[in-house]
Amino acid sequence: MRRGAAIVTCLALCLAASLASLNVVNATVTGTFRLRAFFDGADYVHIQNAGGIVWYEHIRYDYPGEHSPYSSSSPAPTTIDGVDWYPLWNYTAAMSDTYVTSSPQNYPSGEWTALSITKIINESDTDQSRGPVTVEEYPSSSNNFTAKILVNDDTGNIVYFGAAWYEFELSWEAPALIPEYPFVILVGLFALLPLTLVILSRSRRR
Repeated sequence: MRRGAAIVTCLALCLAASLASLNVVNATVTGTFRLRAFFDGADYVHIQNAGGIVWYEHIRYDYPGEHSPYSSSSPAPTTIDGVDWYPLWNYTAAMSDTYVTSSPQNYPSGEWTALSITKIINESDTDQSRGPVTVEEYPSSSNNFTAKILVNDDTGNIVYFGAAWYEFELSWEAPALIPEYPFVILVGLFALLPLTLVILSRSRRR
C-alpha cells in the first residue's frame, strides 16, 4: 500500500514539475464592438476594454437618445453589443455615467488596440447616411487604453435637422498569453491516468 502510494506521489510530482516548465507564448485575440444610438449634434464615445467599459461625453445639441420623439424622461436606449443601456447624465459636466458589461470574460482587460471602424447602414434607418463616425483617439498607455469615437451628426457646413440612428462596429485585437503544451507532456498526461489506476487497484488488493 505504501509502495503504491509512493509511486503515485512520485509520478504526480514529475508531472507537476513538467507542467511548471511549460512555455507561455504571446498571441492575440480579436473581436468586434458594436454600438447603436439615437444621436443629435455631436458626441464622443469613450471605450475601454474593447467595449467592456463605455461612457459618453456630450458636445452639442440634444443628448444621445433624448431628441424628439424621445426625451430625457423617456429616452431611447444605447445598444452595446446587443445589450440596452440607458445612460444617466451629469448635465453640468455633459458626461454620462459608465456602462460596465455584465460579461467581462468576453472582453480583454487593460491593453487592446482598435483596428478599424465601420459605420453600419441599415435599410430601416435611412437617415444613417448623414454624418461621419471617426476614431479621434486610439487606445494607448498614454490614455489608459481608451478609444475616443466621434459621432458627428452636424459636420462642417452641413446642418442636419433633427436626430438620427447611428450604428458602428469597431474591430479590435488584444494580447493574450497562451500556454504551449509540448508533445511529451501530453503523452505523459495520457499515460499517467491508467498507470495510476492500476497501481491503486493493486495496492487495494494487498
